[in-house]
Amino acid sequence: MAEDIAALARDQGWAPDLILGHSAGGALALRLAMMPAHAGARVVGINAALEEWSGVAGWMMPRAARALAAAPFAGTAISALIATPARVRRLVEGTGSQIDAAGLGFYLRLVRDPDHVAGTVGMMARWSVAGVNAALSRIAAPALMIAGEREPRAGQFI
Repeated sequence: MAEDIAALARDQGWAPDLILGHSAGGALALRLAMMPAHAGARVVGINAALEEWSGVAGWMMPRAARALAAAPFAGTAISALIATPARVRRLVEGTGSQIDAAGLGFYLRLVRDPDHVAGTVGMMARWSVAGVNAALSRIAAPALMIAGEREPRAGQFI
């Protein structure tokens, strides 16, 4: 994924001084900062997802995501199943996040978009931060990781 973002930046002539990412985007920002074309770019991660799935989820989630990503109807089916306010609230709360009704409304809008859901499942199918975590000490650029005080793992990587 970081390679795709780097190719887009190269094609558009972008050379950012700062790379900002939220959740999975935080890990991608760190990965981009490791690439020669983006070396020196400062990184800000907001509630960066810097850990692998653990326990049963660590075994099950990547396999389920790969199976779903291979199904052409997955985005539409998942969107239809979970695109209700109550289910979106449970999904967000299941991550440990606590957001207001307006924030939940934004998530609901995303979940109602089958293309967004398919893209998210595809990302989950390929998700691994092992390489990023193994290389954290080699990132030369300044990096700031911000975590909300109510995030369940705030401070874990600080």
